[in-house]
Amino acid sequence: MLEIGVPHVIFQSGSALSEIFYDDVNKKIVTVRGEDVVEVKAYGLESDEITSFRLKNRNKIRAIKFSPDQRLICVQYDESTVDFINFTALSTNSLSTCFSQSAKNCSAHIIGLEWILNSQILFITNQGLELYQINQGKKSVKLLKSYNISLYWYLYYPYSQLIIVSSGVAGALLNPFAVQNGNIHRLVKFEVEFSRSNTKPRLLEREVFVISLYNTLYIAALRSSTRDSTSTDIALYKMSTDGMEIPKLAHILYLDMVGAFALHGFNNLVIVHHQSSKTSLIFDIGLEEVPKAGCILHPLFKTSLNCSDSLKTKFNHEFKLYSPSWVMFQPNFITDASVGVFTSVSLDPVEAGNCIEDKYQYLRFLYNRCIPKSAFLDILRHCMVDNKLKLKQLAHVFNWFAKAIAKRALPVLKHSDSGVKYTLMAEPYEEIAIEQGDVVGNLFLLPDDYTLDQKQRFLQYMLRYLTALQENKLEVQPYFLNEILVPTMITMGQLERLHQLLLYRIIPDSKQLAFQLLSHEAKYSPFVQLALDMLSRLGTATEEIVEILISRRLVVEAIRFLENSQSADKVNGLKLIESAWKENRLIRYAVFSYFLERGSKVKNCNTNSGQFEEFSKKFETLFNDEEIKVARREFHFMSTSGNEL
Repeated sequence: MLEIGVPHVIFQSGSALSEIFYDDVNKKIVTVRGEDVVEVKAYGLESDEITSFRLKNRNKIRAIKFSPDQRLICVQYDESTVDFINFTALSTNSLSTCFSQSAKNCSAHIIGLEWILNSQILFITNQGLELYQINQGKKSVKLLKSYNISLYWYLYYPYSQLIIVSSGVAGALLNPFAVQNGNIHRLVKFEVEFSRSNTKPRLLEREVFVISLYNTLYIAALRSSTRDSTSTDIALYKMSTDGMEIPKLAHILYLDMVGAFALHGFNNLVIVHHQSSKTSLIFDIGLEEVPKAGCILHPLFKTSLNCSDSLKTKFNHEFKLYSPSWVMFQPNFITDASVGVFTSVSLDPVEAGNCIEDKYQYLRFLYNRCIPKSAFLDILRHCMVDNKLKLKQLAHVFNWFAKAIAKRALPVLKHSDSGVKYTLMAEPYEEIAIEQGDVVGNLFLLPDDYTLDQKQRFLQYMLRYLTALQENKLEVQPYFLNEILVPTMITMGQLERLHQLLLYRIIPDSKQLAFQLLSHEAKYSPFVQLALDMLSRLGTATEEIVEILISRRLVVEAIRFLENSQSADKVNGLKLIESAWKENRLIRYAVFSYFLERGSKVKNCNTNSGQFEEFSKKFETLFNDEEIKVARREFHFMSTSGNEL
């Protein structure tokens, strides 16, 4: 599951005449080799291209880094001065210094260099921070801002231009700074709790890391456990987005081991490598079972690094894993200067299924890793078919999908940049975007070979998915309702349950659904009234309702509906008269009398038309005078006592 070697680059291993540096901004290994004229090579994993050039050597190189645009190189030869070399001028075999800059304070010793922008560089000295503006064309350097602070060491997080400075008696007082917009912004400092002793008087640089987890920055501190001297843990301090709150102890990752550790933070995981046991511990603070703050978290599982076949081949299958000579860089890089390898750790989340027995936890682990949705849905479908998930757990899974879609639908608030001094950005993270069409197409199209029990379970799953959509205020796609859910309920004989869902409008109204209900009238007669009520609520189906009533020989009810909805002008009056003439004399008389009085107001019912004249003649022969009096009384009774549709 964890593999190193894809990709990797090979460089000449370290020796007495060589130095190896890591460029954290450009994520490259830089090797320096030679005496009078040194050869410099830069190796990156994103490209096979190797940057190579020669420098006229003045002294032993202490640090060398490229600007982000690769146009300038800064080289530190002594404690107080940095040389700048124009890398775009390759007219000679050997590059030479273009201009130099010394630290602001003559007594200060430069302990680190960090490119902030293409034209800005930060000097980290034992006395503080110095931010400089570089003008490559004029070969000049200008001090923009400085901050005085005595420090032991520092960490730099390029993605957010965040620097963490160690100070205090034991080096445990950590001072964050945001170096942005040409300024050095001091954030709220805090102190790391660690087991200080005579054998360990100070917190070391290799024990502190800046990592990004789920859109949040954390400062991780490897420490001997304050609870148990025979074990070690990692304290995760959560940073606020503006850096103006004291970083809070959010999680404690319990390692339950002692010895040499190294840490990587990538793919929203904390991966802790233990040298002596040759194992890697996997922690995921994004699992639902993890409390939100102040908890002790045990590893989700343990595994071991595997070496890629391509890297094994380079070393005749003798590449040593968990070597003491390994040096780790964030987020997932490893270099071994003893053999000349620069590579990265990669993760195949799907293979974690061999380590995580709980299928629900496994699904959450996969979802947090943002694997391709087709792969995720395939694994989820197998869990559903094999009944590996409880109904409540599956409801949670559907809620992940719905929440993610609802979150994306929210409007993005745009703030003016005029008042923003800095922003602390973690590496971006978004959940898998699994839409309704993905769920229906991959999970709810039931094959014919599913057993009755499986179909019954999948019906429950569909209803839970419907609930998740509605709880997150998402519009349910008609295809899911009309083509999948309702037909499945009817096929499975869940007619009364469907009745309840329709009655309480858990399933929303639509014309298509109403006509579908009418087609199943023979199976469940209440569907007719449900369909009519649905069409009536829609308010756009007057003609359809009248047609339904006429087809059921309910012409009087059709007229009553038209009167109550004030829609008499929307239907063909003659069609109603023709339908009435298929009924008994009383209905014929009542309907024709209605149109005789209101004919001019009814569509296609001109009392002067030939068709109307024909019905008028028939009307006159329906009753004698005495019968007409009785018919009128009956018609009046029907008109006043009828119930509204």
